[in-house]
Amino acid sequence: LTVCGNKVVEEGEQCDCGSTESCLQDPCCSSDCVLKPGAQCAFGLCCQDCQFLQTGTVCRQEKNECDLPEWCNGTSAECPGDVYKADGIPCSGEGYCYKMECHQRDEQC
Repeated sequence: LTVCGNKVVEEGEQCDCGSTESCLQDPCCSSDCVLKPGAQCAFGLCCQDCQFLQTGTVCRQEKNECDLPEWCNGTSAECPGDVYKADGIPCSGEGYCYKMECHQRDEQC
């Protein structure tokens, strides 16, 4: 059951700003759960001021040297899923990426 006004974007809704009072303050979303004219998005790591961030804008920094940054694609408010270097890729001199982190050979001894 889809309920407009519960602050949860459900099937058939573009956005959901909550109560009528909240929606009056929302620059992107209207009280009928659709984007206001000129708005491309209402939320998301790749949404700012109701517009998609430009292609190539970093939306998630790398956490370590085996992690890769993620970038906005310019056509979506969502940041792509987190991506890591493949297991076996060299890191930190003599280490290797394994299960999303850099591990040294000496750690196993």
